[in-house]
Amino acid sequence: RSGVASLAKSLSRELASEGFCVNNPAPGTINTGALTDLFKTQADRTGEPIEKLPAERAGTAPLDRFGEIDELSKAGLLLPDSDSYITDETLIVDGGVMKTLW
Repeated sequence: RSGVASLAKSLSRELASEGFCVNNPAPGTINTGALTDLFKTQADRTGEPIEKLPAERAGTAPLDRFGEIDELSKAGLLLPDSDSYITDETLIVDGGVMKTLW
């Protein structure tokens, strides 16, 4: 995640003089097939019931669930167009998890 943020920062500085704005959506845990596979692997390794794992992990987010792919794509609509004055910003899309760490 920090590598993508660093890339966005570098690109925003390099491309600003050409009128481009570069911003960075930063997703938290998004409900995808890869997440399901991860839970299956963990359930096989630990013997825990697979139904229990997602609920335990999602409970760490204030919204008490994982994000959905369409929510992440909608977050991109909140980022400005290239003719905006906003650049080098990170939009955190994690259901409030980062806010609980501060």
